[in-house]
Amino acid sequence: MRRRLVPAIVYLALVINMAVVPAVLALSTREPVDGEPVLLIVPPGGDAAHVAAVSGGIVLANSRVSSVALTYSPDRNYFEILSNNGALMLLNGSLSDLFCTTG
Repeated sequence: MRRRLVPAIVYLALVINMAVVPAVLALSTREPVDGEPVLLIVPPGGDAAHVAAVSGGIVLANSRVSSVALTYSPDRNYFEILSNNGALMLLNGSLSDLFCTTG
C-alpha cells in the first residue's frame, strides 16, 4: 500500500502545480498600470527600496529578498524612471502578496 501512496502524492502535486503555476504566471506578467503598485525587481544583490526611493517612489511592502519590493508612485513616468535607475523587471503588483510582506 505504501508503494502506491507515494506515487499518488507525487502525481497529485504535479497536477496541482500544472493548474496553479500557469495561472500565477499569467496574472503576474500582466503589464504594470500607471497609478497602481508595481512589483520592482532589480539585479541580485541590488536594493529595490533604494531604486524606488531614487526614482521618486515609495515602498509599500518589502520582500524577504532585498532585490524585490512592491512600490508606488503617482508619476506617469515612474516605470521609465525605474528602468533608467536599474530595474531589471517591472511586474503588475496584483500578486504582490505572494512575494512581499508588510512592515
